[in-house]
Amino acid sequence: MILDKKRPGKKASTIGRLNRKVDIYTVTDTPDDQGGGAESNALTRTVWANVEPLTGSRAKEYSQIVSGKGYRVTMLKPSDLTITEKNYLVFDSRRMEIHSVISVDEEDRFIEIVAEEKA
Repeated sequence: MILDKKRPGKKASTIGRLNRKVDIYTVTDTPDDQGGGAESNALTRTVWANVEPLTGSRAKEYSQIVSGKGYRVTMLKPSDLTITEKNYLVFDSRRMEIHSVISVDEEDRFIEIVAEEKA
């Protein structure tokens, strides 16, 4: 049993739900000599996360930002990486564009990402 050290006696149940590998990619724009540019994508990190499709009331709650198939992804907050809308996630060969990133606990240990699957 894993106990939450910040809240003695309570299970750290969130850790047990982080059972899916998710890749975090960073998109970088590189300007060229003619005023245009090229976009490059680099795998930044692979993390364990909980991936849930947005259904029912959750889909309605996020309907303003997610027009297609939406997901809520919960993970430990990386201490050395800031995840923003400039990143994207890949889970089970599905690319997911990030719409929002929020901290979900007072200790700032976990983040919740709302993302949308892109074809």
